[in-house]
Amino acid sequence: MEAKVIRPFIASLDFEVSKSFYKDLGFTITYDSKDLVILSVKGASFFLQKAYNKVWAENTMVQLVVDDLDEFYKVASSLIDKYPNTKIKDIFKADYGRTFHLIDPAGVLWHLME
Repeated sequence: MEAKVIRPFIASLDFEVSKSFYKDLGFTITYDSKDLVILSVKGASFFLQKAYNKVWAENTMVQLVVDDLDEFYKVASSLIDKYPNTKIKDIFKADYGRTFHLIDPAGVLWHLME
C-alpha cells in the first residue's frame, strides 16, 4: 500500500471566520462548497467543516511541519487580536524540536514545527 494524502476534518465554530483565519495564515481554498472546504498550503491540506461540537473541537490536535517556523509564527501571532478565541504560545524547544502551539477560532490545537 502507498499512501498519497491524509486529510483531517477540522471543526469550525463560525465557518466564515475560520475560513478567513486559515486564508490569513497562508492557506488557499482548493475546494469550496457551502459546508466544506479544503484548505491547502505547500503540499499539506485539510477539510474545514461547517460543523461544531465543543468537545470534538477542543480535543482535536493537528501537527504541521513547516520550513520556516519563525516566519509562520510571525504571521500567526499577527492574527491573534483579529480572531476571537485564538491563542498562541511562544516558540519553544521541545525534545522533538522547535515548536509553537496555536489555537484556532474553534478551539483546535495546532502544533507547528520546523
